[in-house]
Amino acid sequence: NSVITSRQQKKLIVYHIPGHRAIDFMNGNEYYFKADSALLSNEVLQNLHVNPARILHRVHKADTLPGLLDNGNNCVFSDKKIMLVDSSLVFAPASSKIKVDLLIISGNARLSIAQLQEIFDCPQIVVDGFNPPWKVDKWRIDCEKRHLACHCVVDKGAFVMPLP
Repeated sequence: NSVITSRQQKKLIVYHIPGHRAIDFMNGNEYYFKADSALLSNEVLQNLHVNPARILHRVHKADTLPGLLDNGNNCVFSDKKIMLVDSSLVFAPASSKIKVDLLIISGNARLSIAQLQEIFDCPQIVVDGFNPPWKVDKWRIDCEKRHLACHCVVDKGAFVMPLP
């Protein structure tokens, strides 16, 4: 039954909305939306791009979500560490790599894939629609050369990560 399934779901969705950051964290019948300020104030774009998925997953908005710790660029959801890499982040060389479960490259980040590999130990990279096409292409090619799992929402559509 889809109603029972929706109550037990836990997932993260990175949507493809050109020029915007759009991430839903879903837990049971609730979701928490993380997006850029322009998208947060644009109901038309939300209705077009994200609401169909919310209807499909039978979720409604929550101000807080059990199992989600949102510290801006660093989130933990269902024991998964998620790092949002954008133009605001600056990293100093570290003695050891930072272990994360998912890197989301967004907001015209100024770091190369090589630099990200020096900083992070991560099995999955997602490039969202809040990046210029030439950078998306460069990151995709760099990931392929390095045999890194990379999902570019521009090419492959929304990234859906089921969680335990």
